[in-house]
Amino acid sequence: MKIDQFAGMPCNAMGLAMTTYIGQNLGAQKPDRARKGVRIATIAMVICVSVVGIPIFFFAKQLMSIFGNDEAMIQYGVGMLHTIMPVYMIMGFQMLYGGIIRGYGYSRETMFMAIGGMVVVRRI
Repeated sequence: MKIDQFAGMPCNAMGLAMTTYIGQNLGAQKPDRARKGVRIATIAMVICVSVVGIPIFFFAKQLMSIFGNDEAMIQYGVGMLHTIMPVYMIMGFQMLYGGIIRGYGYSRETMFMAIGGMVVVRRI
């Protein structure tokens, strides 16, 4: 879970930052700047998830061995990381666009996205 949380931090941070960025630009009557920021943030999120997620996927065994040398624990952790890392791009989009939608003032929709993404999709 520590590795999972580490990998998710950049996506969470970008989503939170975009909430403020979008809100400030809309308040300043600059919707074009907000849209440009969405494009740039999307590219940055894809790069960030790739830079963090790909090494975690390929070095899962070495990373899991940091937390102990029990082979069963390492194999379980590797299996978990190999299962969740391929879908981190989806999580990144969910967190990023959740922040963007929240910045546009649609909090209820963001709540439903978070429930659907974190509770339903991720747990399954």
